[in-house]
Amino acid sequence: MSHSGIAEEVAVEVSAEHPLFGVAVEVVAHDVAFDDVLCQHVADPERFTEVHLTWARRAESFGLPSIECDGKWEDFLRLQQAISAAVDAAAEEEQLGLRQPMTEAGTPSPPIIVRAPERGPDARG
Repeated sequence: MSHSGIAEEVAVEVSAEHPLFGVAVEVVAHDVAFDDVLCQHVADPERFTEVHLTWARRAESFGLPSIECDGKWEDFLRLQQAISAAVDAAAEEEQLGLRQPMTEAGTPSPPIIVRAPERGPDARG
């Protein structure tokens, strides 16, 4: 999927009820493996929002696409570090026989829980 195609899907999925509706954002990165898209706000370039697409190809409801992170670049980096640490810990537990290995689809059993790290003092909440 092209970068512009991903930006189009973000625009399609964001409905009138979504926090990003009517907000000018630019897609700056995407992770096709996990359907995550990092958007930078045009009016506030210090602000980034990561959304998880559903690929429904229509406007979503019920809070979808989900917002994985919203704040400054540092907030996004802290979340990515927390996710990496949780996945690394799960892999170590697998090697020690303390948890079942990931499935062929790449999903772990049981689920990995990631707690959002503390945000900076001036981060949006």
